[in-house]
Amino acid sequence: MESKSKTLYATPTPVNDHGHQTSSHMRGRAKDILLAFFALTMPMVALSAALLALIYHYRIVRNDFISSNLRLNTGQDDSKVVYVKFSATALTQVASWSSTLAPILVGFAITLISYPVARSILLAGQNNDKQALPTPYQFYLMLRMVANGSPIALWYWIKYATGWTGRRERQGKPLKTMTWILSLSVILR
Repeated sequence: MESKSKTLYATPTPVNDHGHQTSSHMRGRAKDILLAFFALTMPMVALSAALLALIYHYRIVRNDFISSNLRLNTGQDDSKVVYVKFSATALTQVASWSSTLAPILVGFAITLISYPVARSILLAGQNNDKQALPTPYQFYLMLRMVANGSPIALWYWIKYATGWTGRRERQGKPLKTMTWILSLSVILR
């Protein structure tokens, strides 16, 4: 009797058009995820490493005075300061490359978060959890976020969330997650 009740409430395995069982797991995207991860992290790591390498390569190590009588009263001896014999404009140029590159990388952050969001939508659909599924307009907003990852997509969400468009409904976890990551990316860029 117990095994019969388990089969009544078990989630059915999806079947394709040919009658073969299909997997409910998302597969084949490991390369896309790794590419997005490395495209997001490696340029920033490389630029930060280049900046630190320049600073530590051209660092000036100040020697302590032999006698306190020879010490100058300039007040410039600060242990928290790193002196560098390198052009300040060149250091600023290398540092500015990071700020130039950051807006380009927002799309990769949105790509990375889109996989867990898609999985949650897939599981909600399989479990018939209608509350967790996005409405068609919410799905449109999420697709817009993935497509361009710009502040304009965030603006459309703000209009929707505040009721300016007249279509306000309860927002599920997928839309909240996408919006949170896009907001964070736009602010940090």
